[in-house]
Amino acid sequence: SGDSIVYLGTSSGDGDIKLSGTTYSVDTESTGIGGITFLDGNLYLSGSISSGELTLAGIEIDSDVTKFGIGFYEGDLDYRNGTGEQFMFGVSGRDVEVSLGSVSSSETYYSIGFDNSFGFGDGFIFGFGYDTDTEDLFSDNSYYGSLMKAWGSTLIEFSIGYSKSVTDANNSSDSTSIGITVGGVF
Repeated sequence: SGDSIVYLGTSSGDGDIKLSGTTYSVDTESTGIGGITFLDGNLYLSGSISSGELTLAGIEIDSDVTKFGIGFYEGDLDYRNGTGEQFMFGVSGRDVEVSLGSVSSSETYYSIGFDNSFGFGDGFIFGFGYDTDTEDLFSDNSYYGSLMKAWGSTLIEFSIGYSKSVTDANNSSDSTSIGITVGGVF
């Protein structure tokens, strides 16, 4: 406990969105800054802000996301040395604002999920996680895996993610993304 991490990251991805039976391709680009702090009592707090573009059928849509999270953690992970193990379970909220020209809309989503991380020594940490939207439990899901390497208190993380949402047979989406994050632990 007691560690805090701040980071700057970028990600890109692509996927498909099916609307009323018609499938469209979508590309995403995003950059953001965030942090997480591990408190006494096995409680963690996290937050991030990011902005990017979503290109749907050739149309560019701007997106700004503010995310916050709170939850519990168990175990002891040494980020600097890449040793130990840590399990996290919590709830997060995302305020998503999208705009196309002068038209914009905003909506807040909540999800619950877990993260499990394992140290392999020499500053390496492997992690994976899952979360699901609270309004569409187990039908609106995200999965990810990551590999982190520490050089002293400097952290670099590579991640890959997959998300899938199914409303009904004619309305669904899925996407894959890759990301790189640079941060520091203190």
